[in-house]
Amino acid sequence: MERVDAAPAPPVNVLLVDDNPRNLLALDTVVRATDRRLVHAASGAAALKALLRDEFAVVLMDVQMPGMDGFETAALMRERERTRGTPIIFLTAASRSEAFVARGYAVGAVDYLVKPYDPEMLRQKVAVFVDLFRKTEQVQRQARIHAELLEERLARAEAERERVRLDAALLVVRTVAHDLNNALSPIVGGAELLRLDPGVSGHPSRSAYLAMIEHAAQDAAAKVGRLQAIVRLEEQPSVMGSERPVLDMDRSTVTSRATGADRTDRESHGCLSAVGLSAHALIPDDSVSPPPAPS
Repeated sequence: MERVDAAPAPPVNVLLVDDNPRNLLALDTVVRATDRRLVHAASGAAALKALLRDEFAVVLMDVQMPGMDGFETAALMRERERTRGTPIIFLTAASRSEAFVARGYAVGAVDYLVKPYDPEMLRQKVAVFVDLFRKTEQVQRQARIHAELLEERLARAEAERERVRLDAALLVVRTVAHDLNNALSPIVGGAELLRLDPGVSGHPSRSAYLAMIEHAAQDAAAKVGRLQAIVRLEEQPSVMGSERPVLDMDRSTVTSRATGADRTDRESHGCLSAVGLSAHALIPDDSVSPPPAPS
């Protein structure tokens, strides 16, 4: 297999801050490398603007500058979340006093070099921060990839759990519909046979009760038919281009989706009607007074 070389990493930003153009040029010459993008700032305010635009591996900053000096600029950097952790190396020719150096570390400097500094030492220090920045970016990138993979796995697991729950619900609905169908078969079939018996059809009270039984049984059979139609629709891979489960829809949507069950209702009713019982077993005895006809 042919090896594919990885794309070169983008250059890392390094911020150089000094109000003296000659000092900036000298600093640029010392720390320049192919893996870095050097950004110049001639004041503390310009440095803060650059920090708002980009992320930097390290800031090399002169302490004594007109207007906003290096200490004030560093203090403002530490007040911002984005720049709070950016390393700062102070460069100064002003003072070697412990108090002056301590102030630099107090505002967040990681190092404090007094001019004239050793160019090779500064070059090595910057290289360390550039390498650290790259490794931090790599860790963050890997963490994002792992988080995305974890989120994807969780989404798949949730979808699978939802599918199992839906399958279980469909099984319950299918079983209940089948049991109701079996229970309604003798009722509907027997009622139709009773309707043919003159002793029932010619008796007002019995005929009225029989009509109530027929109406209730046929209404229940229609509802069973709709349940069966909904189960069939839900078991299809895609229904009308929608992935939304039928059982999760509101009542009006379920009703509209089940309109195609009218044919199923008629089939169910016909199937139920084919089942007959003995008419005499369901006819009330003549010695028992029939209940009053419903008003």
